[in-house]
Amino acid sequence: MAHGQNAIGPLYSPYGGDAFSGGPDTDAEWFAPVDFDFDNRPIGKGGGYFFRFDKLNWAILGEHTTIGDKSVTVLSENIFPGNAGDLGAPPPQYQIINGLQSVPPDAEFGWGERYEFGYSKASHNGSSGWMVGIIDGPEVTSETTFGFGPGVNGFGSVHVNFKTSDGYLLGFRDYQVQTINGSNFVTGQNPVIIGPGGDPNGLITSDGIADDINGNAIPVFFFFGVDADASGDIGDDEVTGNGVDFGDLHEFNIRFDTLLVRNNTQTRGVEVMKTHVLSNRHLQSTRQGNRWELAYGVRFLRMTDDFLFRGDGDLLGLTQVNMSTENQIVGPQVRAKWSTQRGRWNASVDGRFVFGYNVQDLDQTGDIGQNLLPGGLNSLLHGQPTTFSYSRQANDFSPLVELRAETSYQISRAIALNLGYTAIFVDNITRASQVVEYSLPNMGILPAGQQELFINGVNFGFDVVY
Repeated sequence: MAHGQNAIGPLYSPYGGDAFSGGPDTDAEWFAPVDFDFDNRPIGKGGGYFFRFDKLNWAILGEHTTIGDKSVTVLSENIFPGNAGDLGAPPPQYQIINGLQSVPPDAEFGWGERYEFGYSKASHNGSSGWMVGIIDGPEVTSETTFGFGPGVNGFGSVHVNFKTSDGYLLGFRDYQVQTINGSNFVTGQNPVIIGPGGDPNGLITSDGIADDINGNAIPVFFFFGVDADASGDIGDDEVTGNGVDFGDLHEFNIRFDTLLVRNNTQTRGVEVMKTHVLSNRHLQSTRQGNRWELAYGVRFLRMTDDFLFRGDGDLLGLTQVNMSTENQIVGPQVRAKWSTQRGRWNASVDGRFVFGYNVQDLDQTGDIGQNLLPGGLNSLLHGQPTTFSYSRQANDFSPLVELRAETSYQISRAIALNLGYTAIFVDNITRASQVVEYSLPNMGILPAGQQELFINGVNFGFDVVY
């Protein structure tokens, strides 16, 4: 065997080629034992058609998110508003922030597959050919549920702050038991009973009368007239009008008994490359186990991201928002690879760069406030149940960088086993969890293309050349 014989390589032209053959060696002796030359380099197949399969176990790093608007803080509900007859001053309300400051998507591992096939032809100047690569997956899902669930006090445990218009969170509450005399005046109030969600076990009930927040002894809904018969009471035939005491309006906090957060991310892609393995005949015999491979072509990567939060209980009832983004990245790709052969073992480092053009589709659907009854007790004065569906498209330059570090072991003239590490970084993409606008009652979509994607993990598989 001449010292110019190419050594095994795990990709594209997996088993090198005979520099003097001028064409592929396509015998089907896949399990023929490995022969070695005088420099202890394996005499591999001389080019031809090749196929590679890798099983992927990759983690897609997520960007933790806050459920709720980060810029909004509210005061806790004023359960005991001060009245003129009080002694002393009540303590100040405390400030409520979003309870879920850092939640999934998280860095989860998922399984996928990578297929590569093509053709390599040897010549006096090295070898050249073409390669097609397909990535299917991985798909990773993370899901977490927060909150105590329905409580006997009626108050939910998961606080979420939304942007709202002035007055949106105002309504009439029924947290206290009250006594009303025959003239429709409040004569007494008992302290707290339950919160807006009510008692799910039915052990405690409210009195169905809106609380007298401003302490003026007038109920929220009242009537007036003239006591013409001087009976001390206004009869039905003496009523001249009715009114609403808007001084009894109360500002609610938004909480949920339970809140589920789920994220699903999936990647798929394809690349087509023209490959060139540089000749190493000019190198010293001891260094002819090293070689360089250059390639160019085009690549497409599709990443879908779905983010869902679903809350239930307390003031709004069932509230859910599903945000979906699809990043479709396409562009020219260049590649450089270095490999070295030592006996049956081959090690390589492979780098790729894509000048990606990213077309992003953003879709949002949801339902807000299943339990809202406008003007009802322990509900919002004006808030109504709302269903919505929005879409948006954006375009960005999204460069992609991929690095592979791999080793392979040649078990026969045509078959090798592979083990490696892959890392992929993409800039200027859209992650679903980061573009939810927490604004009631209509929610919304924030600007796209301001996040990053990092995927990494191990791969293992085999090469076959024919």
